Amino acid sequence: MELERRVHAMIEENEQLQNTVDNLRERTLVLEKQCHEKDLQLRLQLWEAYCEVRSLCSHLRGNDVTDSALSTDSSMDESSETSSVKDVPTGSLHTSLLELRRLTQNLLDGNESTVKDR
Repeated sequence: MELERRVHAMIEENEQLQNTVDNLRERTLVLEKQCHEKDLQLRLQLWEAYCEVRSLCSHLRGNDVTDSALSTDSSMDESSETSSVKDVPTGSLHTSLLELRRLTQNLLDGNESTVKDR
């Protein structure tokens, strides 16, 4: 009788533990999906910022020719699959931002000299 009661208690405890494991697996899958979606949105935003900076640089240089980075998938949307989202090459955004800063400074310096000449 005692043995039967202990076996029954162990079976109940085992079922509770299995339910806990199943719940944790389900929550893990939900969290992994959320992380993946957030990563995708952040990568998309980074790509859009990169394209915008390249576009501004191109405009400031006076180039009407579309930048190669801009012509390749700058119109991605959130429904795109991960494989089609382009990653900004390491250092490229920083380099482009430095170029934008230089071009902007050149433009400001040019305006200052025009004002001084008047």
